[in-house]
Amino acid sequence: MDIEVLKLGFQVLQFLVTGALAVYVYLSNKDKVTNDRIGKLEDDLDLKLDGHGERISALETQTRNSPTHSHLSEIHEKINKVGSDISSLSGEFTGVRNLLNTIHQYLLQGGKQ
Repeated sequence: MDIEVLKLGFQVLQFLVTGALAVYVYLSNKDKVTNDRIGKLEDDLDLKLDGHGERISALETQTRNSPTHSHLSEIHEKINKVGSDISSLSGEFTGVRNLLNTIHQYLLQGGKQ
């Protein structure tokens, strides 16, 4: 073998190894950038979820302390009872007003009818 052929073969081999190394470095840097971006997104998402966890916890606490359907039905019954009591008082005061008007008329006329 001639030294020139060996030199050419070595240069071709060196070119192929350098090309393969360049492709490997490109792909590994591409993966590194992608992994860095994914890591940053995960960190941002964790920060956002931490705030949501506190908000959800506060909402669950408020939900536990809120009135249930049975409580609301009891309140509705009590409001209906108060409404009927007020209606009955209104009727009684109408009678009292009529009686007072009659007494005023009697007193204004001096006891004459």
